[in-house]
Amino acid sequence: MDKEQIFELVDDDGKVEEFSVYDSFQFDEKKYVILLDSNEDAILFRVEGEEDNYTFVRPDEEEFEKISEVYYGSE
Repeated sequence: MDKEQIFELVDDDGKVEEFSVYDSFQFDEKKYVILLDSNEDAILFRVEGEEDNYTFVRPDEEEFEKISEVYYGSE
């Protein structure tokens, strides 16, 4: 996944928003990406699928906490 890519995601209301890739990494054999919205808010997604057919999935609270610890390091 190229860090210069722009993705268009559709929300539950059908609104399309562009996101840029801030960072991507792998953990526990899964791909993750941090996307920035137009306000530069960071959002974590698990990436499923293959290039040209990605699906971005928001992790549940437990998965988010694990990934946050790995990404930021445990305090």
